[in-house]
Amino acid sequence: MSAAGSRLPIGPLIDKMLAVVELRRSMSDHLSLRVLPHLDGAAHDGVAALLVLLRNGDAIMADLACCLDNVMADVRAAISAGTREERVEIDPRRLVGCTEAHDKRRVRSPAAEALHDALPLLERLARATHEALDYAEAVRISQAMMTVD
Repeated sequence: MSAAGSRLPIGPLIDKMLAVVELRRSMSDHLSLRVLPHLDGAAHDGVAALLVLLRNGDAIMADLACCLDNVMADVRAAISAGTREERVEIDPRRLVGCTEAHDKRRVRSPAAEALHDALPLLERLARATHEALDYAEAVRISQAMMTVD
C-alpha cells in the first residue's frame, strides 16, 4: 500500500464490521426461535439459507446482505398475509350528523404478530451490513484514486 493509501480511515470500517459481527452472533438463535416456526415453503427455505450463511463466519458480506434482504421481504409478505382488516363500530356518542359509522383496524394473526416483533433485529443487521459494505466500497474507491502508479 502506498503512503497515500495508509491515510484512509479504516477505523470506522472496523467499527461497522464489529457491529455486524455482534448482531450476527445472536441472529441464528433469533431466526431459529422467533422467525422460522412462523414461516413455511420458500420463506422457510430462505431463512434456512440465511442460517447457513450466518454459521459460516467467513460468509461474503454481499451474499449476507442479499440473503437478509430476501428474508426480510419474505417476513414482510408473511406479516401482510397474516394481517386482516376488520370493521369497528364507532361509538354513537362521538358521531355528529349520522347515527352509525365504522372504522377499520388491522388485526394480525399470532404468527404475523410474532414475525412483526422479530423483524426489527433483522432490519438492524441488514442496515449494519449494508453500511459496512458501502463504507468498504468507499475506502476501496478512495484507495484506488489515491494510488500512484
